[in-house]
This record gives sequence, C-alpha cells and structure tokens, in this order.
Amino acid sequence: MSGQVPRVPEEMFKEVKYYAVGDLDPQVIQLLKAGKAKEVSYNALASHIISEDGDNPEVGEAREVFDLPVVKPSWVILSVQCGALLPVNGFSPESCQIFFGITACLSQGVETLELLLESSRALQGEVGKGACAGRSWEAQTSPASSRAGVGAGCGRGCRVLGVA
Repeated sequence: MSGQVPRVPEEMFKEVKYYAVGDLDPQVIQLLKAGKAKEVSYNALASHIISEDGDNPEVGEAREVFDLPVVKPSWVILSVQCGALLPVNGFSPESCQIFFGITACLSQGVETLELLLESSRALQGEVGKGACAGRSWEAQTSPASSRAGVGAGCGRGCRVLGVA
C-alpha cells in the first residue's frame, strides 16, 4: 500500500467484525479501525475473514463450516478508495479468481486504465509500470506499436491492449 493513507468514511466498516488470518499490513488494520470495524478473536464470531492465504486451514474452516466471506486485504483498500463497501465476490484469496495469472504493464499515457488494472491485482492479477518484461499483457495508447502485436517493453508471448 502507498505511504499516504486515504480518508476513511466515518463508520464505513461499523458492521464489519473481522478475523485476520496471518499478518495484515498495519495500514489495512488502520483503515479498518478508522472505519469502526471490530477485530474478533475467533473466526466464528466474525462477519468477514481477511487473509492473503487461501490455503490456510483457518480460511477453509471459516468458509466451509461457518459460511463466512473470506476476502483479501485489497477489499478493505479498494472499498475505502471507492467510498463504499464493495461486494466480497472477487476478493477471495483463492487462485480461481478471474484475473489469476494475468500480469499487465501500463505504458505511458494509459492512466485511465490504471483503476481497472488495479482491480485485476485485487482479483489475483499483477500490474506494473515501466519495464514490462515477463508480463502477459501490455496496455498502450500508440496504435503503431499495437499493430505489431508486441509492445516495446513486452516480452515474447505478451499481448497488447490498444487504448484510444
């Protein structure tokens, strides 16, 4: 997470009782506290489980036994950025998410895609700027480079998304 902490709408997380599995970024905890979320000491008492590790036995228990939503910390961050609680669908730490395995690079001048691709990171994808070697997709504004099908910084097998 960046060094700047976004402003959390007052009582944004007041209905959230979370149980953290593993270590959470201190800024995520700060956002939850600022939004009046309550941390609980046992997963069965939670309304949300927050974890990066979908394979952790506690995550499986929470989902299978207690039917609780399990979300990545990015659910907290993106909810704050949007100013409202986002649906939990799509924020699972499991590898079966829609953008799992997608890696993308933003070329210069493609700021309008940044939010969309940032969402792909939350849904198990990866986004980067600058050198794009090893990425599976590159977003560009230059039609000349996208005609060739390979971006300037794109590695072998990389696909280019042209943006008008």
